[in-house]
Amino acid sequence: MLKKITHCKPIYTILIIAYLFIHISSNALWGDKNYIGIIESDGVGYYSYLPAVFIYQDFTYNFLDSVSDQFARNAKVQVKSGDLFANKYFIGTSILQAPFFGVAHLLTLSTGGNADGYSFFYQIIMSLCGIFYTVMGLYFMSRILMAYNIPFIYINLILIILAFATSMLVYAVFEPTMSHVYSFYLINHLVYLFIIQKTIFSSYRTIGIAILLAMITLVRPVNFIVVLSLFWIFETRLTLFEYLRKTFSSIPRLALSLLLFIAIIAIQPIYYYVSTGHFYLYSYREEGFNWSNPAYFNYLFSFQKGLFVYTPICLIALFAGLFVYRKKYYLLSSWLLFIAVLVYLLSSWWCWWYGGSFGQRSMLEFYFVFF
Repeated sequence: MLKKITHCKPIYTILIIAYLFIHISSNALWGDKNYIGIIESDGVGYYSYLPAVFIYQDFTYNFLDSVSDQFARNAKVQVKSGDLFANKYFIGTSILQAPFFGVAHLLTLSTGGNADGYSFFYQIIMSLCGIFYTVMGLYFMSRILMAYNIPFIYINLILIILAFATSMLVYAVFEPTMSHVYSFYLINHLVYLFIIQKTIFSSYRTIGIAILLAMITLVRPVNFIVVLSLFWIFETRLTLFEYLRKTFSSIPRLALSLLLFIAIIAIQPIYYYVSTGHFYLYSYREEGFNWSNPAYFNYLFSFQKGLFVYTPICLIALFAGLFVYRKKYYLLSSWLLFIAVLVYLLSSWWCWWYGGSFGQRSMLEFYFVFF
């Protein structure tokens, strides 16, 4: 069976992974009352924009008290600004979830169910939503690897390893409303466009890159750091500078891309203004970054949540990269520098272990760096 899988086209492997994810999810979570908790923890905050807007018209989020029995774990969603409240979490994830929410709402209404935003169909469809974006991320990962002319057998093995030898399964199936699988898709799509732009420059792709980068920021602002991967992806300084020259050569194209980027990013401050009367709100309050004291070693090697302890395949990939790039000094230095800056950023967060999670969940969307 494994031999057949590894010799098939990547799309078939991805479909098999999708089937297995749905099979696991349906058996573990969809029966009886097990669906309670598909939307849980931080996922409650990311998702709750949708029922707040389309069902309750309530930006105080007091409605969450009336549906608390639908959560296995509930996060503290509200953050206060004066006498008003806003959602602590960023809005980008809910925008990607919105089409699935619409389907769940229509199914609930058409079957006479409880259209409270958290009953059976909402939770099940959100389960499928997380799997969908994971699969889309795997698809663009396969396209990235194919762009480097890697044989199908290795691409298939990499996809299988990504799905089952990392924390991917956990966040696709058991934590589908957390932001990570959505960022995984967006970042892989963006990186793929960067790679294609390197060989065949397109104005339309420039606009697509602006939209994806805006959505990446709107889902999880720290992930904007992905732009630094350009130094590595474009392989030489000359190739990168040529790409930047072409990007900035057309003022109308650049203006349109910038306008789209700003328009998408503006969704968050507009929401803050509607909720609190202020365009800016630091919703994490007492939580922040310890820039002068990053937990670098713990982030990578701690038994509490160390990346290389819980996802050792990344450590193997790191050594493989050192071997592959050993005589390509620009590639080696730019690749290692990106990893170093990325780990510095993620390990500087006050809660470097990122709470209740399986391994280093904050690295899930950046697996392309290793694979």
